[in-house]
Amino acid sequence: MIIKQSRNGWHEMQEWRNWQTRRLQVPVVARSCGFKSHLLHLFFCLFSFNIFRGIAVMIDRDDMLELTRRMTPSRTCFDRIAGAYIDGEGFSDDSFNIHFLKLSGPEKARNLALAKQVPFSRTNEQLKEYTFPALAKGPDSMYLLLRAMQACGLKNDALMDVFYEQIADGYPVAFPYAVYVFHGTYDIPVKASDKERLDESEEIYDFIICTISPLQGEYDPGPPVFGFLFPAFSDRSPEIGKIDIFHADPHRPEEGLLYKLFGRNYPG
Repeated sequence: MIIKQSRNGWHEMQEWRNWQTRRLQVPVVARSCGFKSHLLHLFFCLFSFNIFRGIAVMIDRDDMLELTRRMTPSRTCFDRIAGAYIDGEGFSDDSFNIHFLKLSGPEKARNLALAKQVPFSRTNEQLKEYTFPALAKGPDSMYLLLRAMQACGLKNDALMDVFYEQIADGYPVAFPYAVYVFHGTYDIPVKASDKERLDESEEIYDFIICTISPLQGEYDPGPPVFGFLFPAFSDRSPEIGKIDIFHADPHRPEEGLLYKLFGRNYPG
Protein backbone atom coordinates (compact mmCIF):
# COMPACT_ATOMS: atom_id res chain seq x y z
CA MET A 1 0.00 0.00 0.00
CA ILE A 2 1.33 3.44 -0.94
CA ILE A 3 0.78 6.41 1.38
CA LYS A 4 0.92 10.02 0.35
CA GLN A 5 0.41 13.28 2.21
CA SER A 6 -2.12 15.84 1.10
CA ARG A 7 -3.24 19.21 2.41
CA ASN A 8 -5.95 17.48 4.47
CA GLY A 9 -3.70 14.88 6.06
CA TRP A 10 -2.38 11.42 5.29
CA HIS A 11 -4.31 9.35 2.77
CA GLU A 12 -3.98 6.03 0.99
CA MET A 13 -3.58 6.06 -2.78
CA GLN A 14 -6.42 4.58 -4.77
CA GLU A 15 -4.39 1.60 -6.02
CA TRP A 16 -2.23 -0.86 -4.13
CA ARG A 17 -0.89 -4.36 -4.67
CA ASN A 18 -1.97 -7.40 -2.72
CA TRP A 19 1.19 -8.50 -0.90
CA GLN A 20 0.51 -12.20 -1.79
CA THR A 21 -0.79 -12.08 -5.38
CA ARG A 22 0.92 -8.79 -6.39
CA ARG A 23 -2.26 -7.85 -8.24
CA LEU A 24 -3.52 -4.31 -8.32
CA GLN A 25 -6.57 -3.77 -6.15
CA VAL A 26 -8.82 -0.79 -5.45
CA PRO A 27 -9.72 -0.40 -1.77
CA VAL A 28 -12.66 1.37 -0.20
CA VAL A 29 -11.98 5.10 -0.29
CA ALA A 30 -9.83 5.89 2.73
CA ARG A 31 -10.39 8.84 4.98
CA SER A 32 -8.18 10.93 7.26
CA CYS A 33 -6.68 9.13 10.28
CA GLY A 34 -7.45 5.75 8.71
CA PHE A 35 -11.17 5.76 9.61
CA LYS A 36 -13.69 4.54 7.02
CA SER A 37 -16.56 5.82 9.16
CA HIS A 38 -17.23 9.53 9.58
CA LEU A 39 -18.81 8.79 12.97
CA LEU A 40 -15.71 6.98 14.26
CA HIS A 41 -13.59 9.82 12.97
CA LEU A 42 -15.75 12.33 14.86
CA PHE A 43 -15.45 10.34 18.13
CA PHE A 44 -11.70 10.17 17.66
CA CYS A 45 -11.44 13.95 17.20
CA LEU A 46 -13.55 14.61 20.31
CA PHE A 47 -11.48 12.15 22.35
CA SER A 48 -8.26 13.75 21.14
CA PHE A 49 -9.57 17.19 22.07
CA ASN A 50 -10.20 16.03 25.64
CA ILE A 51 -6.71 14.56 25.94
CA PHE A 52 -4.68 17.33 24.36
CA ARG A 53 -6.56 20.49 25.30
CA GLY A 54 -7.68 22.10 28.56
CA ILE A 55 -11.48 21.92 28.75
CA ALA A 56 -13.35 24.98 30.05
CA VAL A 57 -15.93 24.44 32.81
CA MET A 58 -18.47 26.94 34.19
CA ILE A 59 -17.74 28.39 37.64
CA ASP A 60 -20.41 28.91 40.27
CA ARG A 61 -20.08 32.47 41.59
CA ASP A 62 -21.28 31.39 45.05
CA ASP A 63 -18.28 29.05 45.40
CA MET A 64 -15.89 31.95 44.85
CA LEU A 65 -17.77 34.26 47.23
CA GLU A 66 -17.64 31.57 49.90
CA LEU A 67 -13.85 31.50 49.61
CA THR A 68 -13.39 35.27 49.70
CA ARG A 69 -15.37 35.48 52.95
CA ARG A 70 -12.44 33.58 54.52
CA MET A 71 -9.91 36.11 53.25
CA THR A 72 -10.14 38.87 55.85
CA PRO A 73 -7.54 39.89 58.48
CA SER A 74 -9.74 38.60 61.32
CA ARG A 75 -10.50 35.18 59.79
CA THR A 76 -7.87 34.56 57.16
CA CYS A 77 -7.54 31.08 55.70
CA PHE A 78 -3.93 31.68 54.58
CA ASP A 79 -0.99 30.28 56.52
CA ARG A 80 1.90 31.07 54.17
CA ILE A 81 2.96 33.50 51.46
CA ALA A 82 5.96 33.24 49.13
CA GLY A 83 7.06 35.31 46.21
CA ALA A 84 9.77 36.55 43.88
CA TYR A 85 10.55 39.79 42.08
CA ILE A 86 11.50 39.29 38.43
CA ASP A 87 13.46 41.95 36.56
CA GLY A 88 13.00 43.03 32.95
CA GLU A 89 15.46 40.38 31.77
CA GLY A 90 13.64 37.48 33.41
CA PHE A 91 15.92 37.02 36.42
CA SER A 92 14.86 36.90 40.06
CA ASP A 93 16.06 39.97 41.97
CA ASP A 94 14.83 38.78 45.34
CA SER A 95 12.43 36.31 46.94
CA PHE A 96 10.73 35.66 50.27
CA ASN A 97 8.88 32.88 52.08
CA ILE A 98 7.13 33.61 55.37
CA HIS A 99 4.25 32.50 57.59
CA PHE A 100 1.29 34.69 56.74
CA LEU A 101 0.40 35.42 60.38
CA LYS A 102 3.86 36.94 60.95
CA LEU A 103 3.01 39.83 58.63
CA SER A 104 2.05 43.17 60.14
CA GLY A 105 -1.59 44.25 60.08
CA PRO A 106 -1.19 46.56 57.06
CA GLU A 107 0.84 43.89 55.20
CA LYS A 108 -1.87 41.30 55.83
CA ALA A 109 -4.59 43.60 54.53
CA ARG A 110 -2.56 44.56 51.44
CA ASN A 111 -1.74 40.97 50.52
CA LEU A 112 -5.26 39.70 51.21
CA ALA A 113 -6.59 42.34 48.83
CA LEU A 114 -4.14 41.10 46.21
CA ALA A 115 -5.04 37.42 46.62
CA LYS A 116 -8.80 38.10 46.64
CA GLN A 117 -8.66 39.65 43.19
CA VAL A 118 -8.41 36.15 41.68
CA PRO A 119 -11.56 34.48 43.16
CA PHE A 120 -13.46 37.80 43.37
CA SER A 121 -12.99 38.60 39.67
CA ARG A 122 -15.78 38.26 37.10
CA THR A 123 -16.51 34.53 36.95
CA ASN A 124 -16.59 32.84 33.55
CA GLU A 125 -15.18 36.00 32.00
CA GLN A 126 -11.98 37.05 33.80
CA LEU A 127 -11.89 33.82 35.84
CA LYS A 128 -12.34 30.59 33.93
CA GLU A 129 -12.07 26.98 35.04
CA TYR A 130 -10.17 24.39 33.02
CA THR A 131 -9.60 20.68 33.27
CA PHE A 132 -5.99 19.58 32.90
CA PRO A 133 -5.67 17.36 29.83
CA ALA A 134 -4.09 13.96 30.39
CA LEU A 135 -0.90 14.86 28.54
CA ALA A 136 -0.39 17.91 30.78
CA LYS A 137 -0.03 15.72 33.88
CA GLY A 138 3.09 13.82 32.83
CA PRO A 139 6.61 13.89 34.30
CA ASP A 140 8.15 17.37 34.66
CA SER A 141 4.73 18.97 34.11
CA MET A 142 3.58 22.17 35.78
CA TYR A 143 0.63 20.18 37.12
CA LEU A 144 2.91 17.94 39.20
CA LEU A 145 4.91 20.97 40.34
CA LEU A 146 1.72 22.64 41.58
CA ARG A 147 0.70 19.44 43.38
CA ALA A 148 4.10 19.34 45.10
CA MET A 149 3.88 23.01 46.09
CA GLN A 150 0.41 22.42 47.50
CA ALA A 151 1.51 19.33 49.42
CA CYS A 152 4.44 21.09 51.13
CA GLY A 153 2.46 24.24 51.85
CA LEU A 154 5.05 26.35 49.94
CA LYS A 155 7.73 25.47 52.51
CA ASN A 156 10.13 23.92 49.98
CA ASP A 157 12.27 26.79 48.65
CA ALA A 158 13.78 24.62 45.91
CA LEU A 159 10.32 23.91 44.47
CA MET A 160 9.42 27.57 44.66
CA ASP A 161 12.59 28.55 42.78
CA VAL A 162 11.70 26.11 39.99
CA PHE A 163 8.20 27.61 39.86
CA TYR A 164 9.52 31.17 39.57
CA GLU A 165 11.86 30.09 36.77
CA GLN A 166 8.96 28.50 34.88
CA ILE A 167 6.85 31.63 35.27
CA ALA A 168 9.69 33.88 34.10
CA ASP A 169 10.20 31.64 31.06
CA GLY A 170 6.51 31.80 30.15
CA TYR A 171 6.14 35.54 30.80
CA PRO A 172 9.03 37.27 29.00
CA VAL A 173 8.21 40.95 29.43
CA ALA A 174 10.50 43.97 29.46
CA PHE A 175 9.31 45.34 32.82
CA PRO A 176 9.78 44.10 36.40
CA TYR A 177 6.95 42.21 38.07
CA ALA A 178 6.12 40.25 41.21
CA VAL A 179 5.02 36.63 41.52
CA TYR A 180 3.12 36.03 44.77
CA VAL A 181 1.89 32.61 45.91
CA PHE A 182 -0.51 32.10 48.82
CA HIS A 183 -1.24 28.81 50.59
CA GLY A 184 -4.47 28.32 52.49
CA THR A 185 -6.78 25.74 53.99
CA TYR A 186 -10.51 25.96 54.39
CA ASP A 187 -12.62 23.63 56.54
CA ILE A 188 -15.69 23.31 54.36
CA PRO A 189 -18.80 23.34 56.58
CA VAL A 190 -21.58 20.96 55.63
CA LYS A 191 -24.86 22.66 54.82
CA ALA A 192 -27.80 21.21 56.72
CA SER A 193 -30.97 20.06 55.02
CA ASP A 194 -32.50 23.54 55.35
CA LYS A 195 -29.51 24.86 53.29
CA GLU A 196 -29.01 27.71 55.77
CA ARG A 197 -27.61 26.21 58.94
CA LEU A 198 -23.97 24.99 58.78
CA ASP A 199 -22.77 21.82 60.49
CA GLU A 200 -19.21 20.73 61.30
CA SER A 201 -16.87 20.37 58.35
CA GLU A 202 -16.21 16.99 56.78
CA GLU A 203 -13.75 18.11 54.08
CA ILE A 204 -10.71 20.38 53.95
CA TYR A 205 -9.86 22.46 50.89
CA ASP A 206 -6.07 22.81 50.63
CA PHE A 207 -5.19 25.31 47.90
CA ILE A 208 -2.79 27.86 46.47
CA ILE A 209 -3.43 31.20 44.78
CA CYS A 210 -0.87 32.79 42.47
CA THR A 211 -0.80 36.39 41.25
CA ILE A 212 1.48 38.05 38.69
CA SER A 213 1.60 41.83 39.00
CA PRO A 214 3.70 44.57 37.39
CA LEU A 215 5.70 46.45 40.03
CA GLN A 216 4.60 49.99 40.86
CA GLY A 217 7.61 50.49 43.13
CA GLU A 218 10.70 48.50 44.04
CA TYR A 219 8.69 45.91 46.01
CA ASP A 220 5.14 47.14 45.48
CA PRO A 221 3.01 44.91 43.21
CA GLY A 222 0.15 46.54 41.37
CA PRO A 223 -3.12 44.88 40.37
CA PRO A 224 -2.53 41.37 38.98
CA VAL A 225 -2.67 40.78 35.25
CA PHE A 226 -2.67 36.99 35.59
CA GLY A 227 -3.29 34.48 38.34
CA PHE A 228 -4.83 31.17 39.24
CA LEU A 229 -6.51 29.15 41.97
CA PHE A 230 -5.34 25.56 42.28
CA PRO A 231 -6.99 23.17 42.63
CA ALA A 232 -10.32 24.52 41.46
CA PHE A 233 -13.13 24.90 44.00
CA SER A 234 -16.34 23.56 42.47
CA ASP A 235 -19.66 22.66 44.07
CA ARG A 236 -18.10 23.46 47.47
CA SER A 237 -15.43 20.82 47.00
CA PRO A 238 -11.83 20.65 45.69
CA GLU A 239 -11.36 19.53 42.08
CA ILE A 240 -7.76 18.33 41.95
CA GLY A 241 -7.71 17.88 38.17
CA LYS A 242 -8.92 21.42 37.47
CA ILE A 243 -7.60 24.96 37.80
CA ASP A 244 -9.27 28.40 37.82
CA ILE A 245 -7.29 30.87 35.69
CA PHE A 246 -7.55 34.65 35.98
CA HIS A 247 -6.85 37.20 33.24
CA ALA A 248 -7.32 40.89 34.00
CA ASP A 249 -8.03 41.33 30.29
CA PRO A 250 -9.80 38.16 29.07
CA HIS A 251 -9.45 39.34 25.47
CA ARG A 252 -5.64 39.27 25.73
CA PRO A 253 -4.76 35.89 27.31
CA GLU A 254 -1.19 35.27 28.42
CA GLU A 255 -0.41 32.52 25.93
CA GLY A 256 3.09 31.84 27.25
CA LEU A 257 1.78 31.13 30.75
CA LEU A 258 -1.06 29.00 29.39
CA TYR A 259 1.51 27.03 27.43
CA LYS A 260 3.46 26.43 30.65
CA LEU A 261 0.35 25.07 32.35
CA PHE A 262 -1.19 23.00 29.57
CA GLY A 263 1.52 22.38 27.01
CA ARG A 264 1.31 22.86 23.26
CA ASN A 265 -2.47 22.67 22.94
CA TYR A 266 -3.38 25.17 25.64
CA PRO A 267 -6.99 26.43 25.78
CA GLY A 268 -7.71 29.35 23.49
